[in-house]
Amino acid sequence: MTGSYYPKSFFKLILLGIFLVMLPIVYAFYDTARHLERLATRSQEAVYGAVQLTASSRRLFELSSSMERGVRQYLILEQPALIEQYDRQHEEFQRTLAGLKQSAGPSGMSDNLDKLRSSEAALHADVLARRMSTESLAELVPHFIALQGLAQSIYADSDQHIRTEVDAMHSNAIDAERAMAWQLVALVPLAILFAVGFTVFITRPFEQINTAIRVMGKGDLLQQVKVSGPSDLVDLGKQLDWLRSRLLELEEGKKRFLQHVSHELKTPLAALREGSELLADEVGGTLSAQQREIAAILRNKSIQLQRMIENLLNFSAGDAARFNRGLLHVQPVNLRQLIASVLEEHRLVAQGKNLQLQLADSEVVIPVDPEKMRIVIDNLISNAIKFSPEGGTVRAQAVAEGPLAILQVDDQGPGIPVEDRDKIFDPFYRTRTPQQGPVKGTGLGLAIMREFVLAHGGSVRVAENRPKGATFRVSLPNPGPEPAIAALMSTGRTPT
Repeated sequence: MTGSYYPKSFFKLILLGIFLVMLPIVYAFYDTARHLERLATRSQEAVYGAVQLTASSRRLFELSSSMERGVRQYLILEQPALIEQYDRQHEEFQRTLAGLKQSAGPSGMSDNLDKLRSSEAALHADVLARRMSTESLAELVPHFIALQGLAQSIYADSDQHIRTEVDAMHSNAIDAERAMAWQLVALVPLAILFAVGFTVFITRPFEQINTAIRVMGKGDLLQQVKVSGPSDLVDLGKQLDWLRSRLLELEEGKKRFLQHVSHELKTPLAALREGSELLADEVGGTLSAQQREIAAILRNKSIQLQRMIENLLNFSAGDAARFNRGLLHVQPVNLRQLIASVLEEHRLVAQGKNLQLQLADSEVVIPVDPEKMRIVIDNLISNAIKFSPEGGTVRAQAVAEGPLAILQVDDQGPGIPVEDRDKIFDPFYRTRTPQQGPVKGTGLGLAIMREFVLAHGGSVRVAENRPKGATFRVSLPNPGPEPAIAALMSTGRTPT
């Protein structure tokens, strides 16, 4: 698979996420501004109307008082100019009434305005009709007092109307504040929900990629890499899966090479082993002490070389079994009996180092491949003996823990450094801990053991927080005693 990774749509998705997160907040600001603008407009209109209403109602009262004074002055001075002034005040009075009538006022005030307009118009007509008779005109003076009373009531109505408008604006402000508060309570969690949802949507493919890289880093190349989410990250997942496939091909090619080389080496090695054995047995004639020493070296090194080749073959077999479970010959096996037989094979080596080999009494029967499980136990026991000091103890046990069967081997050696615990199961890796035996290992024993354990669906790890020595724990699936006993009955065999 070829191609390049350009995160264009990912950036677009980031922008879309920012827009979605900001959308509730922007809407909240917009709606708040709209409420404030509407409240300000209404307040401005109310203030302007209140000023007009107050000024007009006050002007009505002032005009009614001026008209009364003008009539009284006319009664005394009888000057025609006073009647003309009164006439002009009458026209201004009517215009002011018309202006108040058009303004938005309470319904009761509108009725008083109609009453005041008709009263003032009638009084004006009477004044013009009686202006030639002062006695008759004097009778109209009390009507001006009544007119002032009506003007005063209109002024009071305008004052009450202004108070009502102020209360209404205060109530609207409280309602707007409450609405904005509820809006904030609703929209902020919505924005947080958008942010959390978008974060989960974005981080999930990254977590999938991170998991895939970790799995590949641990050597598991069988799990297909699948990434969901933005198209750019999906393409990146496809690139990783292509890399996984390529690594799997290279790994399989490497293992095939090791397997072929190991098989090719076995033929000349067999001739070398046979020749060294014949020399050591002096079949070709009597050997001198120096010749016997050389023959012994040839014999030991040929045995060591054979063991290395067998380790390579076992490693290839374990890897193949992990990839193809059908290569396992599974049958019910008593792990304690299998451990006991392996310990017996190492008894002489342990006696040479004055080691005590201990085996716990608990018994567990699980379905496994006996030959491959024997190799697992043999590698653990030989590794523990190799690193154990003189006079130490090697302890092995197999116990059932729920759905698992635990195979554990403890030694009293120097332990495994923390920095080596993640690499100790890698092929050809040798720990920096000094070995007690004369023969250095190949670095394949624990790798072979892990491959066989993985082939059985189990796992192996080094126990932590040990004050002294090393502890290896192998966890294997344990279907329980009933399936194992049933399998025994069906095969007619006893546990291996």
